Amino acid sequence: MPMEEVIKTRIRGMLLGAAIGDALGAPAEMKTPAQVKEKFGYIDGYIDMPKRKHQWTDDTQLTLAVANALIESKGFDMDMMVKHHIAAFDETVAGWGRSTKDSIARLKRGSSWKISALDGSTKSGYGNGILMKMSPFAAYAALDVVESVDLYSQVHYLIALTRMTHMSKLAVETSIFHLLALDGLLKREGRFVRSKWFQESKEAFCGWWFNIQPNALARLKFNGPSLWHELPKIQSVATEKPKSTDEELVKRFDNTYFALDTIRFCYALFLREPNKIDTILSAVNLGGDSDTNASIVASMMGALHGEKIFPQNWIEGLDIADQIRDTADQLYETFA
Repeated sequence: MPMEEVIKTRIRGMLLGAAIGDALGAPAEMKTPAQVKEKFGYIDGYIDMPKRKHQWTDDTQLTLAVANALIESKGFDMDMMVKHHIAAFDETVAGWGRSTKDSIARLKRGSSWKISALDGSTKSGYGNGILMKMSPFAAYAALDVVESVDLYSQVHYLIALTRMTHMSKLAVETSIFHLLALDGLLKREGRFVRSKWFQESKEAFCGWWFNIQPNALARLKFNGPSLWHELPKIQSVATEKPKSTDEELVKRFDNTYFALDTIRFCYALFLREPNKIDTILSAVNLGGDSDTNASIVASMMGALHGEKIFPQNWIEGLDIADQIRDTADQLYETFA
C-alpha cells in the first residue's frame, strides 16, 4: 500500500480511537479502580449510561471542533478555532474543565484568544484539555508539512491553540511533545520499535526547545513542573523486565486530569504494550480521568495500527463512528 494510503488509514484509526477510548472510559471517570470493579466488574465494552445524551464526552466534542475548524478554513486559522469552540460551548459544556470552559466563555463575550485564558489564577491552565483534542491537529500537521512549512512552524500554531484556553508552559510542553510523538506514529515506516520511537520523539522535542523563537512562550505561566525531567522515567517503561503491572503503573504515574500526569500515565501504558487493546482497557479500568486517558491511548494505537486494531463491535457500537470516519477522510482530502 502506498505511504499516502497508509497515513490515511492511520488518521482514520487515530480519530476513531479518540472517540472509542472516550466512550469506553466515560463510565469509570473519577472513580478508583476498586469503585470501577465494584460497580461494573471489568469494563471491556460500552456501558449504557441513561443519563448521558451520548456515549462520548467533551473529549470527542472538542476533537470534532478542532477538526471542523481545520477543514472549514482549509488550514490553521485561530478565528475559525474560536468560532467552532464557541459553537461547541453553545451545544453543551458538560464535562468541560474549568480552564477550557472559562476561556471559551470569555471568547463568547468578545475577548481576544490571545488573552482569553488569562484569569489571574496560578492554578488554572495545567489540565489536559489540549491533549485530549490533539488528534486532528496531528493529522493536519503530518499532511500539511509535506508541501508547505516544517513541523517546527506548525508547533507555533499549536502554541496559539493552546494559549487560547491553557496559558501555562506545562500545557504547551505537553501538547508539543504529544504532537511530535503522534507525528512519528503516523509517518512510521518499517517495524515499530517503541524505545526508538520514544527517543526520536524526545529528540524532536529537544530540537524544538532549542530552535524556538524567544517570544514564542511570552506571557505564559512558567511556574510549576516541567515535562523534560519526566521523559527518562517514562522511557524506562519500554525496556523494563518484568513489565510493570497496572497497579504499579498507576502508583508511579498518577492518572489524573493534570497534563503532566496524563502524559506520564498514557505514554507509560502505551510503551508497556502498544499492540494489544488490553492497553486501552487498562486506561479504562484504572479509573481516574479514564475517558481522556483511554481516548489518548486509543488514538495513539489507532495512529500506529489504523482502525484494524479495534474490535469490530467497538466500531459498530460507537454511535458517532460514521461521522468520525467522514471527518478523518475530510482532513486527509483537504490537506494531503
